[in-house]
Amino acid sequence: MEGPQAGGHLGFSKEELTDLNEAYQTFEENVRMTVDLKTQYEEKYGRKIPLFVAGGIFSKEDSRHVMELGADGIQAATRFIATEECDASDAYKQAFIQAKEEDVMIIDSPVGMPGRALRNPFLPLLIPLTFLIIFFLKRQMRQLHRRMKRDTASHAK
Repeated sequence: MEGPQAGGHLGFSKEELTDLNEAYQTFEENVRMTVDLKTQYEEKYGRKIPLFVAGGIFSKEDSRHVMELGADGIQAATRFIATEECDASDAYKQAFIQAKEEDVMIIDSPVGMPGRALRNPFLPLLIPLTFLIIFFLKRQMRQLHRRMKRDTASHAK
């Protein structure tokens, strides 16, 4: 289960992300409700259902907090980007290390979800590129749909 402070694609709308405190409180409530629901299913089916929480896990205290909410574990990824084990390029790792809080921004990703990204020269190009990709994909889908309707109609005769 991913919280509003996660990196990459986010399961929250841009509006929900404008107030991170409120978004995180809502997320905590959702974790509690999910724990309650999973407990019911565990009892019903006699099986353990693990719940891993991600997003905003920066410290041991953060980890402990989500475990107290009922999570069985955490996923922490962003904290490890600059490590030797991560296969990201050294240039990316350096940009990540040198980034300041104001360098992190919420963008509309090409898949249509808000996402976190580091401010860089490519981002101003991303917005028009995203619109072009979406326009192209919609056009392709409409053409495919028309072809399928035509083929279905010709097979029905």
